[in-house]
Amino acid sequence: MIYRVFYTLTLVVLSVSEYILPRDFVYLPIVGNKRQSCQRKDNGNGGGLPTDKPKFPCPNCPSVFSHKNNLYYHSKFECGQLPRFNCPYCSYRTKHVSNVRAHVRRKHPGHKVYAIDICKC
Repeated sequence: MIYRVFYTLTLVVLSVSEYILPRDFVYLPIVGNKRQSCQRKDNGNGGGLPTDKPKFPCPNCPSVFSHKNNLYYHSKFECGQLPRFNCPYCSYRTKHVSNVRAHVRRKHPGHKVYAIDICKC
C-alpha cells in the first residue's frame, strides 16, 4: 500500500499495521484515483506559529495591520486622503498607482500606460 505525504514524499508500507509516523504528519491513503490531502496534527498552539503577534492599529480608522510599515503607508497615502492617481483617458481615480495602470490596460487598450499623480502637479 502506498501513502502520499505532504511535500510529495512517498512512504511504502509493508503491512497496514506496521509503519512509523513522523511526529507532525498524518498520512492518509490514496483511495482509487482520488488523492486525499495530508493534514498537520494540531499541537495546540495553532500549528507552531506564535499567537501573540504585534498589532498596529490605525488611530483614525478601524484598520489594524500586522506590520508597522503597512500602517505607515496607510497613514501617509490612504487614511483620510482623497484618491490621488487619475487615469489620463477618463475620470477614473484611485489611491494606488497600480490600479490606474491595470485600469488603462483593461479599459483603454492600445494607449500608453501611465497615471497622473495630482499631488505632484
